[in-house]
Formats: sequence, C-alpha cells, structure tokens
Amino acid sequence: MARRSLLPVLLAVLLIRNIVDAQFGIDVGSCQLCQNGELVPDPAFIPDETGGSSCGELEAEARDGQYPCPVYSYFGHVCGCPDQTPPNDACNICQDGAGTVTMPDVIVDADTGQTCDSMALEASFISEETLGYSCSYYHQFGNMCGCSNVPPAVSCGTMCNDGMSVPNPNDTASDGRLCSVVEAEYLYNPYEVACDAGQISYDGLLCGCKNEPPEGVCGGLCGPDGDIPEPDKVVLNYATCSELNDIAAWDTVSDCQVYDLYSALCGCENVEMPPPETTCQSLCQDGSSVPYPDLIVQDQSCSEYEIMARFETQEENCGYYDMLGAQCGCDNVAPTGGCGKLCGDEQALPNPDLKVWGQTCQEWEAESSFDVYSGELCEDTYREVKYLCGCENVDLPTGGCGPICSDGSSPPDPDFMVYNETCSFWNLESMFDVYGVQEDYCGDYSHVGDLCGCQNEPPEDGCILCTEPLSYPDKITYDIFDEVYTCEEDAKYIPFAYGRKDVECAAMQSVVGDFCGCPSAPLKKCSICPEGTELQLADSPTFTIESSAGTTVIEDENCVDVEFTINMNSEGLTEEDCAEISAQLASTCCIPDDTSSGEIANIPSMLLGIVISFFLSNLHS
Repeated sequence: MARRSLLPVLLAVLLIRNIVDAQFGIDVGSCQLCQNGELVPDPAFIPDETGGSSCGELEAEARDGQYPCPVYSYFGHVCGCPDQTPPNDACNICQDGAGTVTMPDVIVDADTGQTCDSMALEASFISEETLGYSCSYYHQFGNMCGCSNVPPAVSCGTMCNDGMSVPNPNDTASDGRLCSVVEAEYLYNPYEVACDAGQISYDGLLCGCKNEPPEGVCGGLCGPDGDIPEPDKVVLNYATCSELNDIAAWDTVSDCQVYDLYSALCGCENVEMPPPETTCQSLCQDGSSVPYPDLIVQDQSCSEYEIMARFETQEENCGYYDMLGAQCGCDNVAPTGGCGKLCGDEQALPNPDLKVWGQTCQEWEAESSFDVYSGELCEDTYREVKYLCGCENVDLPTGGCGPICSDGSSPPDPDFMVYNETCSFWNLESMFDVYGVQEDYCGDYSHVGDLCGCQNEPPEDGCILCTEPLSYPDKITYDIFDEVYTCEEDAKYIPFAYGRKDVECAAMQSVVGDFCGCPSAPLKKCSICPEGTELQLADSPTFTIESSAGTTVIEDENCVDVEFTINMNSEGLTEEDCAEISAQLASTCCIPDDTSSGEIANIPSMLLGIVISFFLSNLHS
C-alpha cells in the first residue's frame, strides 16, 4: 500500500487547504526531525502515528521542507529523538490546558486508528500558526477523551434541529465517518467554513435525528409529493434514483438545475427541459425515435442517451451523440472528416454481430465512421479491429514483432491458454505490437510462442540463468493476480528476454540464479542479506538512497525487485552504500538460510530499475 506522506489527519488537511508561506506566512523551510541536529535513532522504524511512513523517509522529507518545521519536531518525538521541545504557543486537546487525557486509548479517528493519547501529543507540538486555523481542531476531539471542552459561540451547531446530541453516535454520516466525529466537527468548525444547513440536517437524519429539510433546498426529484418511479435504478453509474432524491431534498447550495437530468433519467414527469435549440436534441439526426431504446451501448441504454442528448448544451459534444445514435440504430449521416467504415465503402461487414473487445463490429463501425478526432491515426487506431472483424485487405503492420512462431506459421493450438490468454490472442498482439520493436521486448512474444508449441529457439546470445540444474526448479518466483511462475519457467523465459551482454543478464544470474539455487550463480555486487541469511519474498520497507541528485525514497517494491535493480545499476556503488541499504532492508527481506525452499519471490521490475538507476548513477558523481 502506498504510504501516506505525513500525519494522516493534519497533513492531509494542510495539503487540501494549500497552506504555504506566501498565503499564510507559515514557516516552511528546510527542517530536521531531531532538534539536536542528530539523525533519527532508527530510520527504518515506522511509528503508529505516521500513517505508514518510516522515520528515515520523514527525515528525508523534512530536509525538503514540505511542511512547517514543528510538524517534523512532532515526528522526531515519536521517532525517538531525545529532548524534543514543543513550541510555547502550541495547542492543547483540552481547553483547560491539561497536558494529559483521562481516556488515552479511545480511538478518535476510525480511518487512521489515532487514539486520544496520540492526538493529545500531536496537539502539544502544533500551534495555530502551523495548523493554519483554530486550535478548536483539537478541541473537537477533546470531549471524546475526557476533556470538558465547550464549543465556540460561533459554529455550525448541532446536527439535530432540536439542539440535542445525535441519538446514534456510532452510526455513519454521509461521508462514512462516525456520527460522533462529524457532530464534533460541526460544533467546533475549526476550518471556519460556511455552514451547509441542508448537509448538516441530512447528516443528522442519518444519525437518528428527527429532522425536516431546511428552507431553500432543491427538493425531491419528482417534486415535493412525487414518488420516484424507479427508486433502485442506478443513474450514470453514480447513484440510485432514491439516493439522488435524498441528496436533492436536502441540498441548499447547488444550482438546482443540475438535478433536472437526474429527474428525467429517473422517470419523473413534467421535468423542465432546456430549450431544444440550445441542445443536441436527439440521437437520431432526423428527430425520429431511437430504433433500439433498450440496447446497451457502453454501459448505458439508448433511451438514457436520448434523454442525455436533450440536456447536452455543448455543441462540440453533439457529434458524440450522433455516433451513439448510429450505434442505437439511427440512420445518421457520418461526418466527412470521420475515419469511415471499417471495411471501406465497397465492402459490408462480414459479421456485424461479432463481439470484439466488448463491442460488436457494427458498433465499432459506427464509432469509426463518426470518429473525427483520430485524423492521420485512423488506420493505426482501427487496423486491429478491422482485422478481427474480418475485413479484407487489411494491411498488417510491417513494424510489429511478427507472429509468435518464428517460422511464420500459426500456433499449433490457437485456443491453448498461456498467461491467461489464448495463443491466437498473443499471436495477434505480437503482429500488431509496433512498440515491442521500439522498446525491445519482442523476445517476450517469442517466449510465449515457445509455450504455445511453436518450438521456437532462443537467440544464440540469449541470457542463460544457470548452466547447471537448479536446486529449486519448482520454487515460485512470481505470484500475483492469478499468475504463478516458477524458477524453471523463468529459466526458459530469460534467454528470450535478455542478451548475455545485457546488464540485466548479470543481475538475473546473480540474484534470481542464487534465489533459485543455481550452484554456479555469480556473486552479487551488493547483497541485501548478511552472511547466514538469504532473500525472501516480502514487501520491501521504504528506504532512502542518497546521491548527488538528492535523496530518493524507494517504496512499495518487492525485496527481490530491489536487490535485482541494485545489482543491475551497481556501478559507483561502494561497500558503504550497500551496507547502508542493507541496514534499512535486512530485517524485513532476509531469513535464515535454512528456510529457503518454497519461498515466493517476484520477478524483477524494469520500472523500478529505471527509478533506482537514475539515483545510483549519481552516487559520488
């Protein structure tokens, strides 16, 4: 899971409110976690309060000064820096200034798991200047923790119209948070935002209050007393008609015309429509009814598109509705600048009902005919669809990777499944993949062809993982999204993917070869694991690399990925550099070497290689 850059609650708010020097005069500059100037005691440590960020990561972030320095002083405290001193003007979770809370273990934020004790500590390091708004942000949590806080005189008030507390504090409000948390936020309103009476009343209703809609709301979709004909219908893949009706009935801030389209789609009568001359009017250019109103095109019915066209006031979008009309059976005239019919004007579609990539060939032809956006790319855009739909004389790309069988023949069993797709699918992909040549991965298709029974021979200069039998041929090297590969399968794949002189080959032989038990695996130039331990499958902890290009943070990668990439880009890497990386990773990535068999690894990622390569290339430069 991607790390949350800083403090889960406070820093998310700082980002949203865009609090920076120029706007609020907040002291943002190069900071450090430990006020005494020392490094954090354990950079790999991830305190509960940091939302998944390691202390080393936060230390690197502090030097960039993304946020006010007191924030980093707080993180320094939870990371073990000694004698951290809070600022004199810091907030306090209790209005009476009590430094501790009587209920320290109560969770005040269900999303992050933050407790009263943690929130009180955070408050003690954060001032109103740092926060960017009132300390009442912390006071709103205080009463949950045993403080006797009093809401400010000016606030959004209670969620119940009768002024009482919500009857069901443990239910959830409209944004999914606990009613007790939302009520406290309304009462203390630390952000000093305008109060939305309709939203507050609606949240109160969800939390058990007997509220009525306030004045000035948009009202129900079908009027104050109208019933929704299809309450459970999902509109535009967004919400049900019943849910949209509830939102409109309590909405005091929106332009109420936005609900007219929803009213029409939900089947309400007497809906106010825009003037016809200002809209696209209908799907059929001649104004006739849609021939196939119940046909589903791109997840919506043609009858729904007809209603949407009558509300569409942007003239440049009318061509899109002309295309949808053609797909829905209208006899619409295609624009002169479109890509034209799939098989040309002289040939009819051989099989218009054939499904290709989720659409029928007839629907693809309508899209192609009305596509005025592709221009010179029309042929490249629709070539493969034309081929699959059976058009004659389709010019296959000469710059693709070619058939998966190296002799040009068709796969022996086109329906045989390889990597969750048929061999015929891979054959077509290979022929049309012009990027495979540019990016030098056509060998992957040759490998697939070999698995499809083509008897392809690997290139003469292909990389050999190991010249001896592997000790762990069945050891899993990749297991994600229902795809599982073994060492033996990797040994067959690598010759097609890398040449013997490629830096990737040397890294594969040393890292993956060692992992799979190759007796003659060359020594790694940098090993994450100390002597007596070996690499295992694990999510690599976040770690930092210092170079002349600055500090980079590597996260969300697999331990084998990281070791492969470090060895692939080891030029300029000193023993000290390697030791520093190992110190950050070994506790997670390494296990005693007598538990090796059966561990899972992940085939190294080239994307990670690009990222780390840049920073390793700048080491000591």
